[in-house]
Amino acid sequence: MKLSLILLLLIFSIGLSAKENHPRSASKIIKRIDKLLINNCCTPGKKDFKAYLKEKGISYPVDEAIFRVFKRDKIMEIWAKDSEMKKLIKVMVIPICAMDFEPNTKFKRGDGKTPEGFYHGNIMYGSSNFFMWMKLNEKEIDEYGVVQDGSSFKICIDYPNNLDRWKSKMNGINTGGAICIHGNCVSAGCVSFLNRNFLPVFAFAKHHNSKKYGKLQYHIFPFDFSKVKDLKKEAEKYSKDSYFTQEQLYAFWLNLKEGYDYFNKEKRAIKWSVKKLTFRVNNRYPEIKVIKQILLKKKLFKGKIDEEFTKELEISIKKFQKINYLTSDGVIGMKTLHKLGYIYGVYSFR
Repeated sequence: MKLSLILLLLIFSIGLSAKENHPRSASKIIKRIDKLLINNCCTPGKKDFKAYLKEKGISYPVDEAIFRVFKRDKIMEIWAKDSEMKKLIKVMVIPICAMDFEPNTKFKRGDGKTPEGFYHGNIMYGSSNFFMWMKLNEKEIDEYGVVQDGSSFKICIDYPNNLDRWKSKMNGINTGGAICIHGNCVSAGCVSFLNRNFLPVFAFAKHHNSKKYGKLQYHIFPFDFSKVKDLKKEAEKYSKDSYFTQEQLYAFWLNLKEGYDYFNKEKRAIKWSVKKLTFRVNNRYPEIKVIKQILLKKKLFKGKIDEEFTKELEISIKKFQKINYLTSDGVIGMKTLHKLGYIYGVYSFR
């Protein structure tokens, strides 16, 4: 009897010890991560964490954070501010260990691509996948995760957004989903880090004050636009192995660059919406110039190549619609844009 009682107490104490060593609750996980960060486990270059942030002119924990991913560059930028600051500053550049590093956005379920665009993130806990688990101690943090042995935490983005849905819907396919940011250097489209590098990413996200500043923001770009001299050439290069035409890819990346430039100028959280493109007579937009160029190549337009939707363009569009068995109304909507090989929607920023 006594032996059985001793064994039960031993098993119970081991269980308590395991829970203590591997925090599971949101509050205990961030507490453990903060402790590891302050003990200098995970600062770039293994610098003193607090001293590193002090050099940047920011205190910890931060009050607001925004994350920018550059696929071809294989990095994530963390921008943040504390409660005393007015604008965000670039605090860290974290190397990404595994993801789709090739420019070109996700198109369908199972293609292994990482989306490109503007998304919000949600922090989540627990998983049946090993790559969502890690042991939060200095000795074992670099090891691959094991389900139910350690702590599980991740950030998942709200892919697909409306623009993602439209481009897939127009092609009659499933967008896929479940794109997350996590550790263990494993990816089928997710953004994945070495465990040690994931901790500051998660910590800055966790300390973000969403009530004050809104949802977490993740801006995912094909590359750093400041390093690209000719975006059209990039679109030509990557459209060869793409679901998108050169015109579509160029238009899409030009729209992403607009948001990239806006953030660089404002250095604050940006607001975006996704709207369908529709053009009519007397409209004036940069996209109309590109559409005229497409029709010129198809020998359906001979007028002035500018940004104005003229009556002459309307006549050309009606001819194009008739040839492609569309409603011949002269209005450039999503179906007409799709047949033209042009993108169907855009991000609008403010």
